[in-house]
Amino acid sequence: MNKWVELCSTKPAELFGLKSKGKIEVGMDADIVIWDPEPENVISSKTHHQKTDINIYESFKTREKLKL
Repeated sequence: MNKWVELCSTKPAELFGLKSKGKIEVGMDADIVIWDPEPENVISSKTHHQKTDINIYESFKTREKLKL
């Protein structure tokens, strides 16, 4: 997990000179995502947040969920 955080957060922040990003510390921006790998979902145009009535992934099953 530490390597993943380094590759996806810490290093990109350093590369782009974003001094308030890339770490979880007092005074840093709190851009945190909580990911739950357990729930099973079915993609549906009835529940997605797009302004269209069709979704090319309609009825696909997924095994993860972003917690808002």
